[in-house]
Amino acid sequence: MSNRCSDPFDLHNAPAGSGTAHRFPWWQSGAFVRSPNIGLGIIAAGDRFRFRAFGPIVPYIEGAAPLFNNPFSWPIYITEIRFLCISIVQPETIYKGDYEDLGRQVGIKISTTNRGDVLKEFVPMAALNTDPYVAQGMETSGAVITLPSDYFIPSDADFGADLGIFTPSTLGASAKLQMGIRGCDPYNHSPVARFSEYQDVSYAATKSGNAFHISGTAGGQSLRNMWMRDLTFAMNDAFNANFSGSFWHQALLRVDPPQGPKWTTDLVTPVSCIADQVSISKSAITGVNAGRRDTIISHKPVQPYLLMPQDRMDIEGTFYSDLQYNDVNTSVVIIATVHGYQEAPNVG
Repeated sequence: MSNRCSDPFDLHNAPAGSGTAHRFPWWQSGAFVRSPNIGLGIIAAGDRFRFRAFGPIVPYIEGAAPLFNNPFSWPIYITEIRFLCISIVQPETIYKGDYEDLGRQVGIKISTTNRGDVLKEFVPMAALNTDPYVAQGMETSGAVITLPSDYFIPSDADFGADLGIFTPSTLGASAKLQMGIRGCDPYNHSPVARFSEYQDVSYAATKSGNAFHISGTAGGQSLRNMWMRDLTFAMNDAFNANFSGSFWHQALLRVDPPQGPKWTTDLVTPVSCIADQVSISKSAITGVNAGRRDTIISHKPVQPYLLMPQDRMDIEGTFYSDLQYNDVNTSVVIIATVHGYQEAPNVG
């Protein structure tokens, strides 16, 4: 990651537009949802699927624009492909280890417009994992998203984000959350941290509806210019104790950076899809979240996958076996996120 704190800084020629970062974040997410409970049928061996834009359930099936694509007029570099698999099975049951790892039951093929086949044949999703440290087998009450390059925020600028909860039947009540941005002072290189108000976040089905603003003030009184290095999110421990690490899978984020290009074309993105590390701590045998089984696969190529303007990456999946446990059809959500950076020229 580039350290802009070491760059010369001139207050009268402060960075703006495409100069606010060497590299801007970029990500795009898609989902596959199949649940007999909502009339989408069962999963049988040999079934194939592609990912659809994260949003209402209907477009997952067909008719949506292909993912994953570069809509900009400059290159995008993909440094990670992440798969988040969530299955719901019978509560209060001891599960076989091989069932819990959906990564071994799902095959993946990948191709890009300019490279052709990255994976010509279906490969078990688990075999693509190159970073075992992304998935954490412990509970966590926070999440961090590190930027690919320091991003300049003037003292009087607002950094905005919306955050909402996707699944009311699982989470029920609201949570208390806080968002922060951390970085350094461009003048003396000292640490800088700015935070939003601590507030309740409640259910939002297709969009996040709880605004977090890290506000500047007119003239920048009492605040400082900063090079931002990461975003942080924290929730109250009482809520975390009840719902374990699965909360961040269902916390939907939309960011609104003050300058430069958009960071994503997603309507919203689950925080677990772009956070540095993700909890897969299992829920208690009893309780509202019992029966969830989570798998995280993080594939980080040696060289980034390149998407030129209008190029796309095609990710196709298949199931090696029927998705059942004890002869009962189970539900599954698989979210795929391609994550990387963009180098945008001349963007205001």
